[in-house]
Amino acid sequence: MAAGAAFVVTATLVAVPALAAPVVRPDWPQGLAHTPTDILDQAGQHRFTSVYGGMDVLKSDESRIRVYLTRLDPVVEREMRALVPKTTLAFAEVPKTLVQLDAMNDRVKAAATRLRGEGVDITEFGPDEQDGREHIGIDATRGSGEWKKDVALLDRAFGAGNIRVHRQEPAVATG
Repeated sequence: MAAGAAFVVTATLVAVPALAAPVVRPDWPQGLAHTPTDILDQAGQHRFTSVYGGMDVLKSDESRIRVYLTRLDPVVEREMRALVPKTTLAFAEVPKTLVQLDAMNDRVKAAATRLRGEGVDITEFGPDEQDGREHIGIDATRGSGEWKKDVALLDRAFGAGNIRVHRQEPAVATG
């Protein structure tokens, strides 16, 4: 080092808050849980999988929510209420869990292309938490005989007790 040279070392410490996702409970998988529906859905899908059947928001500000369970359980209800103390929860019994509903929805989605090749035009589909069935809309423009054949094919593919088929009018483009 040359004579007379000086080195100055400066350090600045800055406190930076952690940017971690909110934690519902440490024993649950981490995820984003900001609203009552996020918190309840995360709890239902990770902690109460065997009984959780979904939910309906009863007020748009999420101050009232109906939670579906396959069996009403005071322990589950108490724990869910504790997660969202400012939200009024109502509980209702349903026939299937969200896991079961999602599995049927995945089956319909996977079969839609094959079924279209067999002449069944599925125009919409989705689970209904309350009745535990996948609701499937098929093209209403097909004749009565064709429609009956379509329903029979869907019943065989998914089980008549697992689905509810309805006629769906084709979408009309508006300009």
